[in-house]
Amino acid sequence: MSEITKVDAFEKKSPENINDFKQVRREKSHASNFVQLADNRPQYISQRKLQTVAENSHRGKLTAQFQEIANKKDAPPIQRVIAIDGKSWGGGSEVEFRAAHKDADDIAREIKMEIGGGPKTLSAALADDRTFSVKRTEEGGYIVDLANQVVDGGRTRVVGAEPVHVTKPHEGFEDIEINGLLDCLGIYITRVVETQFGPTVEEVSAVHFLTPTHIDKSTKLLKTGGQQLLNHVVGLVQGKGQLFATIVRSDENIESSGNAALRVGSYLEGLGVSQIIPYDHHAEVTLRLDNTGKALWV
Repeated sequence: MSEITKVDAFEKKSPENINDFKQVRREKSHASNFVQLADNRPQYISQRKLQTVAENSHRGKLTAQFQEIANKKDAPPIQRVIAIDGKSWGGGSEVEFRAAHKDADDIAREIKMEIGGGPKTLSAALADDRTFSVKRTEEGGYIVDLANQVVDGGRTRVVGAEPVHVTKPHEGFEDIEINGLLDCLGIYITRVVETQFGPTVEEVSAVHFLTPTHIDKSTKLLKTGGQQLLNHVVGLVQGKGQLFATIVRSDENIESSGNAALRVGSYLEGLGVSQIIPYDHHAEVTLRLDNTGKALWV
């Protein structure tokens, strides 16, 4: 486990420690800067379903839900939560849920299919201590994300195409997981302030950046939607202190993800991000923010 105590001065604890990262600057960066290593990890689930809804996602609604959760002091474990098309369904019974959603059984079935070990019935889904985000598509299908899960000592969130915003918890920790990175990127933006106890991470925003959706295939440039997404992710953590970005990518589709990382890094610098830190050779990562303001890879 490695600890982020100051983004430009990391304590070395393992070969994968983030102090091995090199700052990416616009004038020096090109695809050959990324060292290629063999990745023996298993393949991860395709990102096609995420891509189908990335451009039309309700970012503001879901972000508001995450912000409300993060701001609550001494919040008890979250239970019986399913977000349908960006609107949270919290305390209703199974009968009430069925009355409100004619496709209740379909929703339960999709949760079971899409989430490993997912609940088998609607009543089990409503009683689960995890937060499921369900979005109906124009084609009549569903996009399901596991948005939040209570774990021993804290809470974990799985980040999809919707940006996630987490503030320093009052107790325990918040795990922010991004997985399934093929030619896509994981982006973490941290806001760090100097306190009497040293550099402290006050908040983090993160997103699963869909390279095929947000990078033009012919010009290899950021599309307007990609720029808007990055503006939004950075905007979630604006405030006192400095902003730092970690860009995560796997060893799949090196050329595509390498170009995307350089385009994203350059754009983030233009938004005032102080330092860009590449974190290569990882198809899935989890950043833990604890109640002391320390951020660690776990």
